[in-house]
Amino acid sequence: MASDRQVRTYLACWFQLNRGVILHDTGERLCPQPVLLRSSYSPAFEHCWARLVQRKGENCYLEGTNQTLAELMTESWEFIPCPRCTLPIPVPNCPVMRIECPCAELHTWPNTQLPLPRPPFNGQHALGDICERVTIASHHYKQSIEEEAG
Repeated sequence: MASDRQVRTYLACWFQLNRGVILHDTGERLCPQPVLLRSSYSPAFEHCWARLVQRKGENCYLEGTNQTLAELMTESWEFIPCPRCTLPIPVPNCPVMRIECPCAELHTWPNTQLPLPRPPFNGQHALGDICERVTIASHHYKQSIEEEAG
C-alpha cells in the first residue's frame, strides 16, 4: 500500500522533472518550483501538497497519465524504483496493469550530468539512522560473542 509519504516523495520527483498535476475540474496545472529548499521541501511545494491533500487527490491527474492522486493513495498501488533511472514509480498491486515512469517519455533522461530528483535530505536524521544501525549491530555482535563463549 502506498503511504502519503511515498506519494509525496513521488510527486516531488514528478515536479522536479517539470511534470505537473492537472486539476480536472478547473483545468489548472500545478507544478511548484522550486520543489526543494535546503534540506526540506519548499513552501511552494508544501502549499501545493496541502491543496492536493485537502482535495484528497480527487480529480487531480498526473500530467500525461490517467492516474489520479486519489487512486495512488489507495492500497491498490505501491511504489518501486524505476529500473532505468531509480525514480519511484507507481505500480498497481494487480499484475495486469502497468504504469510507466516519467522517464519513458523524456528522451534526455536519465541524464547523468544532472542531479536526480530526490526527496529532501536531512543530515541529522541520516546520521541518527546510522548511529541506530551501528548500535543495533554492535548489540547483535556482542550477543553472538557471548553465545559462542557461553
